[in-house]
Amino acid sequence: MTLSPLPLTAGLAAYDAQVDQLLAAFERGDRAAMQQVHQGHPGWWRLSPQEFLQKRVDRTAIANTVAWYYAFDTWTALETWVTAVLPSGSETAQFEAAADAVVQGDTDTLRAIIATNPAIVHTRSMRAHHAQLLHYAGANGVENYRQISPSNITTITQLLLVAGADVDALADMYGGSTTLGLVATSIHPAQAGVLIPLLDLLLTAGATIDHPQASGNGQGVVLGCLHNGRPEAAHYLAGRGALLNLEAASGVGRLDRVQAFFTTPGQLAEGATLHQLQLGFSWACAYDHAPVVEYLLQQGALPDAYTHGLPGLHWAIIGNHPEVIELLVSRGTSMATRNHYGGNAIGCTLWAIGNSSEVYRWPAKTVDHLATIRYLLQQGAPVDPGTVTWLQQESGFAPASLEQLDQLFRQYGTTT
Repeated sequence: MTLSPLPLTAGLAAYDAQVDQLLAAFERGDRAAMQQVHQGHPGWWRLSPQEFLQKRVDRTAIANTVAWYYAFDTWTALETWVTAVLPSGSETAQFEAAADAVVQGDTDTLRAIIATNPAIVHTRSMRAHHAQLLHYAGANGVENYRQISPSNITTITQLLLVAGADVDALADMYGGSTTLGLVATSIHPAQAGVLIPLLDLLLTAGATIDHPQASGNGQGVVLGCLHNGRPEAAHYLAGRGALLNLEAASGVGRLDRVQAFFTTPGQLAEGATLHQLQLGFSWACAYDHAPVVEYLLQQGALPDAYTHGLPGLHWAIIGNHPEVIELLVSRGTSMATRNHYGGNAIGCTLWAIGNSSEVYRWPAKTVDHLATIRYLLQQGAPVDPGTVTWLQQESGFAPASLEQLDQLFRQYGTTT
């Protein structure tokens, strides 16, 4: 069982019923319910599966899971919101209807609500993120079921801006974010093909491109893009004049700017740090900037250091960047090194086949992960025993793909 959003007119009894249903599903070992509680509990989503299994899951824990699904920190906060949203025409009810209109692209309903209550564009949600309506255009950090980018989101956004929405207002998701930062780091506008028009609209409306909290977690917007797999937005914003430190310049492939952060080989200029160098190396691997990768290796970047749990080779594999992969392997980078999820280079490639997003791989349009596996095997990459059997049992790989993989592994004499 997984949770589904209740209508705004639902009373508290309906939310209580969801708690009971999820608890019952969890207790009977329903896999989806267990995942919902693990990933959807405000205190448990970062735990490993082993750590999660040590937790005591009672009705209170399930209630907090349900509350967090609706973007409330506690069950009590959810109860308070239900009381506020139920009266027809209440400020809370109007805000929630307007938020639905934003994510559904319903311009008529949104215009009608604003005409009745012009101040609604400055109202903040009672939910934990305290977003204004404009933040919902970011499709990021609000309720998961409202993280949607309709095809006319630029029209919706323009409507809100004309009505007086504050383009630089901060909401509380990720420790504080602006709409520009939310849009730039969200996968949904990119998948909908509206990312660049939406960013352009916000900048034209006066959004601060170098707001220090733009993308949350105390990050500027370009760094937020790099850390969240949005290379298209990072390149666009760099082109619009966003400030670039060593890490950001590396991640957008600006070798000239990268070189300017070194006074002599291996000697960083004032203001640049080893931490920026290492992170920049990872993003250069991830986003296919081989000249920057080579230069940073010469300046002392560590090829097997982890960024978000992955070494540089694995970042290049996920992005399917043959030039970077071959460069790293030719420099002696280990193909046996495991990432924090347990996979070596071959395992990482297998994961990428089923999980690497086209948005993340921008601007590449095609990928050939089998060619990557062939190359890695040619270079002596190890394959874990039981790999093909595991893929047959646990993955969504098509039989034809499994047969190709099996043939490759046998061709190079690996045990699978």
